[in-house]
Amino acid sequence: MNSDRRRTTIKDIAETLHLSVSTVSRALQGNPRISKETTEKVKKMALSLDYSIHGPAAALRTGQGNNIGVIVPRINRQFFSSLIGGIEQVLRTNALNTFIYQTQESFENEQQGVQAMLNAGVDGLMISLSIETQAFDHIERFIRSGRPVVFFDRCMEDSSLSCVMIDDFNAAYQMTEHVLANGCKKLVYLGGSEHLMMYRNRRKGFEQALLDHHIQPSDVHIYENSLTREKGYDITRQLIETGQTPDAIVSASDFSALGSILCLKEAGINIPEQVCVTGFANELFSEVMDPSLTTVEQHAREIGMKAAEIMVRNIKGFSEIETVLIPTELIIRKSSLRHR
Repeated sequence: MNSDRRRTTIKDIAETLHLSVSTVSRALQGNPRISKETTEKVKKMALSLDYSIHGPAAALRTGQGNNIGVIVPRINRQFFSSLIGGIEQVLRTNALNTFIYQTQESFENEQQGVQAMLNAGVDGLMISLSIETQAFDHIERFIRSGRPVVFFDRCMEDSSLSCVMIDDFNAAYQMTEHVLANGCKKLVYLGGSEHLMMYRNRRKGFEQALLDHHIQPSDVHIYENSLTREKGYDITRQLIETGQTPDAIVSASDFSALGSILCLKEAGINIPEQVCVTGFANELFSEVMDPSLTTVEQHAREIGMKAAEIMVRNIKGFSEIETVLIPTELIIRKSSLRHR
């Protein structure tokens, strides 16, 4: 994607539509003195030319405004709060301000957030995609404005864009090997939305470990879109009630793993002697729950710092595309550690 294009101005819109600059300006502001027909024509042209309506903060700009937009799915997760901390540390050290917007996992909110960052005149965008995101016109619009975009954790699959993420394949592979080494053979996998690359890679790692241990993926239960505590609980209950209780539940989320553990305990099933359970993300509760949860440490703060370092280099004019894989750490706790 080409990011060398200059930003569209009101003058560009005015010249294209053969209107005065003042008329275009009033139309964009919804001034009632401008006819509805003209206002709609101006706004349609503004969208087609990727014009962003700069807010009050941008009006103070002199060259660079030193403001970076950061869009995350949620800020009430330990992973994302730690990640934001890493971003802020690096940006603050480089005299850059952080504007944070959370999407609450909504694609519509993400679109609005990107547009808000355009309108605010931020100098760059750092973003982790919502779980609903499957189209990218809003991202491409920002890129066409000539400003850098850096993805982190949940990345857009485009080799021309920088991204920092963990090695999801290897993390899931190591976790699956761990439960197999503990004697588990009847596995269940609770995965995420596979239109996102990270969740596809986790599933691929899980399936490759099975194949390397001569187990066909078709012989195990695999569930998509199963990352919440409620999903983990409901799926586990269904398996128990239908006589298909597994001997291991490998989850792509600590939250669904928590739901599975709660259900197993209610059913009087011993963890880990009867069923091993593993999660992903090392959320705060994973160490203090009973039994403590085997999980994957993703080093969120390091992800944030690396992504911010790439953004800083972009802002300074070094526009090399970088893809960085952050190594993970398998944290083995009581929920998967059998006495053999």
